[in-house]
Amino acid sequence: MSKKTIIIFLLILGVGIFVRFLGLGKESLWCDEFFSFQFSKGGVIDIINMTKDDCHPPLYYLMLHLWSCIFGETDWGLRSLSAFIGALTIVMLFFTGRTLMGKNVSLIISLLFALAPFHIYYSQEARMYALLVFVTMGCIYFTTKILDLRTYHDLGGLLIFEVATLYTHNYGLFVIATLNIYMAYLIFVRQENMAVFKSWIVVQIAVLIFYAPWIPILIKQIAAGGASQYATSYAHLSHLIDLLIAFFLKGFPWYHQFRYIFILIALGIFFGIFNLEKTKGGYILSIDKGKKHLFVIAIFIIPTFLVFFTGKFIRIYTERSLIIILIPICILLGLGISKFRVKNQMIILTFYILLTTLSIYNLYQHPQKEQWREAATYINANAQSGDIAVVCTDFMKNLFNHYSGDQIATIGIERSLSGNDLMAIIDPIIIDHQRIWLILSHAYGSPIKKYMVNENKQTTLLKHKSLLGVDIFLVKTQ
Repeated sequence: MSKKTIIIFLLILGVGIFVRFLGLGKESLWCDEFFSFQFSKGGVIDIINMTKDDCHPPLYYLMLHLWSCIFGETDWGLRSLSAFIGALTIVMLFFTGRTLMGKNVSLIISLLFALAPFHIYYSQEARMYALLVFVTMGCIYFTTKILDLRTYHDLGGLLIFEVATLYTHNYGLFVIATLNIYMAYLIFVRQENMAVFKSWIVVQIAVLIFYAPWIPILIKQIAAGGASQYATSYAHLSHLIDLLIAFFLKGFPWYHQFRYIFILIALGIFFGIFNLEKTKGGYILSIDKGKKHLFVIAIFIIPTFLVFFTGKFIRIYTERSLIIILIPICILLGLGISKFRVKNQMIILTFYILLTTLSIYNLYQHPQKEQWREAATYINANAQSGDIAVVCTDFMKNLFNHYSGDQIATIGIERSLSGNDLMAIIDPIIIDHQRIWLILSHAYGSPIKKYMVNENKQTTLLKHKSLLGVDIFLVKTQ
């Protein structure tokens, strides 16, 4: 690599690190992050046992457990693992892009990825999505190396990253399926990389052996509903359009309404996939059928197809889980931009930097996560002796107490309670306390609010404060 290339990449990496660590502890943990925190507090065996009843594998929670032992259990400490992994991904993407497309294109790819607001957002969240991108990137990197020259180091690296992908997120199954579908295409259809065949099979068998202990648990998770209880809906084409927009505009209020941006993204991907060649008869479209170029197309199309095809029958789609396709999208966009003249490349990249800078600015300036710290601060400042806080669900009660420091008595009530069951819990609280704080989150249309605030003749509403993801009501009893 030339000195100029190294300097430019280090500048891109520096910016990527800066925006991933900036304001890392500014916002409070939201419920999913607190879930990660609760899991990570257990021992190794405890974490594995707890994830049996979760919808995710245990690798991220195990890593967070070790990380928090070193960097602490503050909001910053918990999220710094994802930020660090997110920065490492930029490095790995640069070297992968250089192997696939050359050094100049790899710089463009790195810039696109480093400033992608969607990845920045999840690099600042104490969840497994930054890790999912990293281990997927590792699978792509070592597969790319194997396409060139098989070495035992590359096969070992692929084995480690495939197993890590499967134990990070269940969407890892789509990543491994993609790699095997593409390698089968190369070997059996194109009759290429035949020398790799036996080694590839050995690696996949080893992956299966390492993953086998988790397969019964995966089946149990699926039978119990798995991710479907958290999925937004069945998958539709409109979700893919929204996702592509979110990759580069997350942070803008109502960013899903910026549909015209999708046209620009689609055009960039189009030029990344196809070549526009001038002939005597005019211009024709062609596609580079080199195995590396087709590999990038495959890691974009196959996981997307598998997720959306499966999502037609099972509710598994969540926008954040398909973050894995951000990698091939950045590669294809980088390749598409590189086909323009240098002057036009600079114009496109300047526009991209301005657009994503605005998105990133909005990420930092406006609350993005549930404001539990602010809720606890507000109630602690306004609570009186003898007050009690009723919180929807025991889990949310623990999250509130995490920030309130147990300065007020709390009780957790399941949000689904209604009728006599709800009255049996609420009525004694009304009798025993003159002031009651009601804290609701993820409780749309909750019968708790309806009974305590709207319909109960024994209570009078004194205060109402609405925060992002948290609603607070103070009622006075008769």
